[in-house]
Amino acid sequence: MDAHTHRAEGHHPRAYVLAATELMAPPDHEKFCAGIHPWHISGYPAQKPDLFKLFSHRNCIGIGETGLDRLYPHLALQVESLMWHWDKAEDFEKPLILHLVKSSSDILALLKKRKARTHWIFHDFQGPADVVKRILKLHPQSFFSFGPRGLARSDSRHLWEQVPAHLRLIETDDSGLEIEAVLKMSQASPEEMSKNFHTAFSL
Repeated sequence: MDAHTHRAEGHHPRAYVLAATELMAPPDHEKFCAGIHPWHISGYPAQKPDLFKLFSHRNCIGIGETGLDRLYPHLALQVESLMWHWDKAEDFEKPLILHLVKSSSDILALLKKRKARTHWIFHDFQGPADVVKRILKLHPQSFFSFGPRGLARSDSRHLWEQVPAHLRLIETDDSGLEIEAVLKMSQASPEEMSKNFHTAFSL
């Protein structure tokens, strides 16, 4: 039920997000996601051919993480990369995993221009709370994944409750915690989180 992890080992089900150095050789027998992170945007577009091969791999269950991060440079290139990943997510009929930092208005503007056709997973979602309803109005098939950083916030319970129960996910990300610890922080049931994970990734 771990919707986003960078740990090489962990409990299943899990979505292992490949590091940039792993794009040429993904791990065997591991469900993974592949994409170009906004922090590593210098890899775009040179890594597109390698990614394209991975997207059709039998173990690839998601496209990304990709997205927009206004704390990092080259926003125009980030947008270009995001749109390419968006296209591929729909071509391969797989969910799009999004990293967003201070860019909620940007993603809303893009959604107003173009309808999304596959599940979107907003990774390590930390708000703002008002954006949940605005995103779901434009793309009802959006899931919101919460990790230790977000769930540890004082207002995390309010933010968690803004998301419909069937669209909530949990993740360990790069925290080093076990998913059971994150589950406890969320106060959700393992059955609910497992069901949402399988729905989000169409497994």
